[in-house]
Amino acid sequence: MSSVRKTNFTSNVQRPLDGTEWVAIQKTPETNPTPTGTLTQDIANLVAQTPIAVNAQTGTTYTLALGDAGKIVDLNNASAITLTVPPYTDVDFEIGTLIGIVQSGAGAVTVAAGSGVTINSLSSALGLSGRYGVATLRKTAANTWHLFGGIQ
Repeated sequence: MSSVRKTNFTSNVQRPLDGTEWVAIQKTPETNPTPTGTLTQDIANLVAQTPIAVNAQTGTTYTLALGDAGKIVDLNNASAITLTVPPYTDVDFEIGTLIGIVQSGAGAVTVAAGSGVTINSLSSALGLSGRYGVATLRKTAANTWHLFGGIQ
């Protein structure tokens, strides 16, 4: 490292960086480091998981509702099912919202765009891949969603 500039960062406290600061680290990593101090962790909180709520639907049509945000919509019917993503003027999901979709029944699930809604997906696929297929919708703009996962 021929052009390394060493900087004393302790004298730079509360001074904005100007882009010329460099740090050279040349220490060889320890092969068997010995931990020091005390590590405290609430094991119950570490292993406890909050289950994702499921909205079970058995009809042949369903339009997403605000309560579906962050949940799984489980669609179960022997006949074809249409899941509609409504425009933000009807249901104003936050950008970044994720909604899981599961096809539990034999009826093919198709995701449909409500008025003014765009659903982007690989090869413009809007159907789940089949029984027990799983996909996710993610809102990326006011009326734009990405559909990804087990789709065809």
